[in-house]
Amino acid sequence: MPEGAAPRRALLIGHGPLPGPGCRQSTFGPQRTLAFAHALRQSGLELRIVLMEEGSDPPVEPPPGPWAATLRRSRAAALAGPLWTGPGPALVVSAGPYTPALIAAHHRGDAPWIADLPGDPFAELQAAADGAPLPPGAADDARAIATRTLAEADHLLVISAPQRLACLGQLGLLGRLGAASGAERVQVCPISAPALDAEGAPLPARAPRVRAPGEPLRVLVGGALNGWQALDALIGGVERALDAGAPLELHLSGGAGGALAPAQEAQLRAFLERRASDGRVIAHGWLEEGALEALEARCHVGLSLDGPGLEPELGSRTRLLRWTWAGLGLLGSARCALAAELAAVGGLRVIDAQPEAVAAALGALASGALDPAATVSAAQACIAEIAHPDVALAPLRALARAPSRAPAAALPWARLPAALHAAQAELAAIHASPTWRALSWAHRGLRRLGGRG
Repeated sequence: MPEGAAPRRALLIGHGPLPGPGCRQSTFGPQRTLAFAHALRQSGLELRIVLMEEGSDPPVEPPPGPWAATLRRSRAAALAGPLWTGPGPALVVSAGPYTPALIAAHHRGDAPWIADLPGDPFAELQAAADGAPLPPGAADDARAIATRTLAEADHLLVISAPQRLACLGQLGLLGRLGAASGAERVQVCPISAPALDAEGAPLPARAPRVRAPGEPLRVLVGGALNGWQALDALIGGVERALDAGAPLELHLSGGAGGALAPAQEAQLRAFLERRASDGRVIAHGWLEEGALEALEARCHVGLSLDGPGLEPELGSRTRLLRWTWAGLGLLGSARCALAAELAAVGGLRVIDAQPEAVAAALGALASGALDPAATVSAAQACIAEIAHPDVALAPLRALARAPSRAPAAALPWARLPAALHAAQAELAAIHASPTWRALSWAHRGLRRLGGRG
């Protein structure tokens, strides 16, 4: 940037609340948003951050003032706007899937748009729908947002090399590949180090947890329990190991994710009810960051099992990075690219997602026949190389330095999601207007008076 030049304005739309002291339920989306924020600021951009907090209706704040600010918004409030005053951004970036991308598409104007698709949306929908139907309209909504993102975004960031190939195929169906250089608009931006300091640099990894004599093996299953996890194998294997008398404890942190099918959620509840009086099964729920770190410091091994379907082949696993940084040994399947890389260097003890395989591995680890910490050094060395922000976020930084526009899809059916979202935004703006609020207040008052009569 030339000396004395004003920094370029960038609008980053992501998921909140951001990880930090006091934060609960810090899942992949907020972690991805925080990593993107550090990378964009380090690129010399003046950043305005809009955090989407689904399921809540944050209080309406004053109109945005200075550009560099962080705003909390529900989906309806973000669609209604405004997100800034004065000149708009020179670049729009959406971090994490679905709602941030929708808001970015709606507010981008003429600015280039870098859209994050961290995991194939259609594979995620396949996993979410397996076992029981999703809430009415949920799948259609997600599919419409994903289609619009693929049809309109100028640059796309994906989570793995296999997902890049899937994304290029999707762009081809939309007629957006164009010349050979069109493929360069899709870049792999893998998940980055989960523990960052105030400047965005990775914090040092912890030493492996040493198991004291007579101490039970503490097994951690954590994060969002999504529909692509092999819950049958996890629950069945843990119960077999517990019933066989293995000296272990199972610690569950986190909870149901947005892609956990209702049947799987019921399955998890039934397991916890069966083991309600068993002190070896502890469900912690979503923990504040400090409490989660304290739990990780007490555990010895993290268990991650992917189920069938496309999502594991195309996606990635933040929990593997977090557990590696925390000094836990890794046990699980190796279907995603990150898990395969860790397994290739001896950083992940690979087992089949079958109850008998889970029970056998847990029994061997609990009895001392296998050392839980044996995989930690190799995993940490691998993660330090491939997940360092300078490496993992390099594609985002490169695109932010020189973004460009690309023609949107010209196919008629690809334009339908934009028309739908424009109607949703108009309705949200009406509902947010003072006139609508006054009339709603008056209507509620009249109904109360009518009820008294």
